[in-house]
Amino acid sequence: MDVFMVVDGGWGAWSEWSACKETCGNTIRTRSRNCDDPIPAGGGLDCIGDKQQYDNCTLSPCPIHGGWSTWDSWSSCSKTCGIGLQRRDRHCSSPYPDYGGNHCFGDALENRVCMDKACSDGGWTLWSVWSSCSHTCGHGLKSRTRSCSNPVPSSLGKPCTGNNVEYSMCTQNKCPDTTSSDKVYFSVNTSTGTLYNQHSPIFSNVVINTGGGYNVSTGKFTAPKAGVYQFSSTFVTDRSTTQCFIRKNGAILVYALTTAVNDYKSASASVYVHLETGDVVDQSCGGWQYVDLNKTSMFSGALVSAD
Repeated sequence: MDVFMVVDGGWGAWSEWSACKETCGNTIRTRSRNCDDPIPAGGGLDCIGDKQQYDNCTLSPCPIHGGWSTWDSWSSCSKTCGIGLQRRDRHCSSPYPDYGGNHCFGDALENRVCMDKACSDGGWTLWSVWSSCSHTCGHGLKSRTRSCSNPVPSSLGKPCTGNNVEYSMCTQNKCPDTTSSDKVYFSVNTSTGTLYNQHSPIFSNVVINTGGGYNVSTGKFTAPKAGVYQFSSTFVTDRSTTQCFIRKNGAILVYALTTAVNDYKSASASVYVHLETGDVVDQSCGGWQYVDLNKTSMFSGALVSAD
């Protein structure tokens, strides 16, 4: 008959302590033992107690790296009007760097442009005195101006609204007259925007046409008598370049030219010329589509001295 010996387990010797789990701060180390001295056999009891032991390690404090706080509120604008600056700050305090930790990276200050309001909107000066009349006799135009400088609009301030020039009809002394049998003169105004053959403008309002020399359907004047005549042209434009030539039988005698950009400009021309009976005087205009039809444009002529 076989006989079995009952052997209870016994602990072997503890191992060496392990290295600490971290290199800084508070951490632990461990050691272990095995139930092998002797190994339990024949139904013997296992070892009683802990197989592993823990021990605290107290090392040098770990570095604490700095962290940014949230941004402060924006400051008030540095200017009460016009363009200024606002600033806001943040701090390397969440947490503060310690034990050799890194400082925060990045900017601790931010600026931005600000403007609570414009310092001033533009204001008109007083109107200037009226200019002299564009014609020395008969009907013409006069103008007056003002500027947006009272005050000049500041940065982002509103410009002045309205026009910087104003026009008005004017009437001078009666143009030189001839003997009653030789009176020839005409005056037309208020252009329709229509151009006849060779860019001759048509006028819708005939003020006077004594002698019948002006053709209201073609815009041309045909001399009914030989002599010295005076012709005048005036127009107003508010954009681009516009010019009108006064011509005799298609040859240019004189011209008026102006360039306007978002404001009204006028141009005038006047000439004395000798005509034979049947000679033709007219206008030829370029850029007529830019003439302001709500303003006064005019063409006039008169026999100054008959042959």
